[in-house]
Amino acid sequence: MLPRWDELDPRLQVPVVEPYFRYLDHRRLSLGVKRGLDLLLTIPALIVLAPFLAVLALVILIADHAPPFYMSTRITTNFRPFRLIKFRTMRAGPGSSVTVRDDPRVTRVGRWLRHYRLDELPQLINVVRGDMTLVGIRPEAPVFVDAYTPEMRATLLLPAGLTSPASIDFLDEHQLLSGGDPHAKYVTVILPQKMSLNLEYLRTYGILRDIHIVFETAFRMVFRDR
Repeated sequence: MLPRWDELDPRLQVPVVEPYFRYLDHRRLSLGVKRGLDLLLTIPALIVLAPFLAVLALVILIADHAPPFYMSTRITTNFRPFRLIKFRTMRAGPGSSVTVRDDPRVTRVGRWLRHYRLDELPQLINVVRGDMTLVGIRPEAPVFVDAYTPEMRATLLLPAGLTSPASIDFLDEHQLLSGGDPHAKYVTVILPQKMSLNLEYLRTYGILRDIHIVFETAFRMVFRDR
């Protein structure tokens, strides 16, 4: 899960990233357990959820007359690009690279899927494939990774995550991006705040904390309307 120092992209072999690497390097056994738990939880979840996922895919296909799945390029461990799998929630067309409140591109079904984060469920496949982990740093598009500071790049030491402390705190991120240029606002305001939480996660990584984050995410999603 964690590459050796000499295997890292040169953009990661910098002094500001080294303390994060050293901390994680001493936790390789824990990271191995983390990968085992990913598979132990994700494979049964995909089997159990398969009928539900099939129904959601059919609803999208019928309602939007479009392929139910959407794949886009994201960046994971060691600057490796991968294809992120999501349920389609938006119509094709011009627009910002981020989604804002009342974005006209979001379909009616897509709005409901996004509200409960059900559009993220196909990413369980990414977890099984090793592109992602259940708890980690949410993957960003290359255009935003290009805006990382050297320290922010430390988040690419580990696989991208399905959930994270930042994704919990910014559950309604689209509400914050309304007004002005949403792309610029994301890069200059939202991204630095999220990365502060992400770097703190790396500095304090542990299996027990990951378990806590999973339960906190589930709680927030189930009771977010209350």
